[in-house]
Amino acid sequence: MLNSYGAGSWKLVIRREADGIHILRAETADETAVLPDEIDGQPVVALEHHALAAGQRPTEGEMLELLGAGAGTAGADNTCLRHLGLPAGLKKVGRYAFFNCRNLQSLMLADSLQEIAAGAFMNCRDLNRIVIRPGSAQHGRSLFLLANEFSGELTAELTGPEGETAAKLVFPAYYENYEENSPAHHFELNISGGGFQYRAAFREGTLNLADFDARWPAFLFAEHDEGSALRLAWYRLRYPRELSAAAELQYLNYCSAHSAELLPIILAERDLPGFRSILPRLKAERPALETALESARRHNLTEATALLLQQLQQQGNSGRRKVFEF
Repeated sequence: MLNSYGAGSWKLVIRREADGIHILRAETADETAVLPDEIDGQPVVALEHHALAAGQRPTEGEMLELLGAGAGTAGADNTCLRHLGLPAGLKKVGRYAFFNCRNLQSLMLADSLQEIAAGAFMNCRDLNRIVIRPGSAQHGRSLFLLANEFSGELTAELTGPEGETAAKLVFPAYYENYEENSPAHHFELNISGGGFQYRAAFREGTLNLADFDARWPAFLFAEHDEGSALRLAWYRLRYPRELSAAAELQYLNYCSAHSAELLPIILAERDLPGFRSILPRLKAERPALETALESARRHNLTEATALLLQQLQQQGNSGRRKVFEF
């Protein structure tokens, strides 16, 4: 039995190979858990097929039990799993590895993935956030592989070497529909929604941010969710990695036009540094500021409340007509 306090509790079935540890089965009862980076000094490099699929699956192999600070291993079947940290050296995710993990919402991993097999995230409908740490490879493929696994909206946070947020990107949703061409007995794939084009903003598996930003005008003309567009624009302004002046202006104009919706989003995330930086740059009308003020008070954000009151006062002063008596 291995003890790994603070990393969650796991029942593991593993296979030791020349390149490292392959996890054949991993089961937890925790909502938040982290798989170990190493076992007995060997890196964990692969999750094999159905490794974390929901439900209990008897699997042959070397068995280990990790006791963490979570709920223990009684009843472990991954059905409660919501937030998962993957091993730092993970290279492969096998077929149906997370099958039916319906409550899984977020993944944290290093930029080390090289392969995701078919159906790895089938029925993981709530998974919409990934956090990617720098990997040992110069140009990791993790974001490329994961972004192309999901047709729903996906938020990707890229962190720096010290854990700081370097970029935060929204890959909007798109939809696939097969229609039968009866005379020919063929099925035609139709893709709708503006999010599909963002999955192509990669060159040789590496994200090209200039290409990502260049897709914005076409995205706005396609079918899209306004909330998704607003989050995409705001996060690019908030973390302007490789953001050109032209792209910055297009996002800023969009955020200004939707300031009534944007400011409450920032306040709900309790992102006071972001709020402080964007408020003077937005051309927010008085009703938008008043809506944000209500949100700031509701969340007990005193600094944001003060900034909004100051902004409202400045607008009021600038709008007053001076009267001179003689």
